[in-house]
Parts: sequence; structure tokens; C-alpha cells
Amino acid sequence: MSKPLTRRKDSFRQQRRSKWLERQARLMKLRSEAQESELLAHKRKRSLHNHLRKVKGLQHDLEELHRKRDAHTSLSCWQPLAVRHHHLQLLTGSRTEATWAIRDAEQRLKDAQMVVAGLRKALQGSDRHVYTLRQRLHVMEGR
Repeated sequence: MSKPLTRRKDSFRQQRRSKWLERQARLMKLRSEAQESELLAHKRKRSLHNHLRKVKGLQHDLEELHRKRDAHTSLSCWQPLAVRHHHLQLLTGSRTEATWAIRDAEQRLKDAQMVVAGLRKALQGSDRHVYTLRQRLHVMEGR
């Protein structure tokens, strides 16, 4: 073989190897980005789950405050002694006026629901991003 032909072959092999290495680097970068996005989506799901539990707790507290307010108003009218005793038991633990406590609980519930709505929107965006990254990865891997 002549030297120019050998040089061209070597040059071609070197170009092919460098292209292959560039492709592998892009694949690794895409895999890494997909894993990071999946981790972020998982963290957002956990955060959403925790905030949903908080919202359920706030809703339960609000229902309890409404029961206390109803018990307070029902004490002003006649009722059987057992029912009156139950209503008095409900009211013994309350320190503040029920209407102010209800307003405060409703505001905390609205705030928590706004946070949950924002987390849901962010989670949808993360899920879409993970899906598109996975699709790009499948295309690049040739699956």
C-alpha cells in the first residue's frame, strides 16, 4: 500500500472514532440530565404528597372548628342534658373565639391549596421534561 492511502485510512478511522466518542459523550450527558430530571420530579411528588396531607389536616381542623361553633350556638337553645354535656366538652378546649379561628383556618387552607396547585403545575412540567428527555434518549440510542 502506498503512504497516501494509509494516511487517508488512518485519518478516516480517527474521524470515525472521534465522531463515535462525541456521540457517546452526548448520550452520557443526556442520560445524566434525564436522571437529574427524574430525581427532581420524584422530589416534587414527595413534596406534593406532604402538602396534600397538610391540606387534609387543615380541612379536618376546619371541620372541627365548625363543629365547635355549631355547638356554641346550640348551647343557647334548649337541648337534652346528654347533648348539652357533649357540646360543653367540645367547647372546653377552645381558647379563642370560633369565628376568628375559622377565618384563620380558612386562610391557612387557601394558602396550602395554592401551594398544592403550584406544585402540581411544576410536577406536570417536570414529567413532560422527563418524557421528552427519555424520548430523545431512545432516538439517540436507536431503540
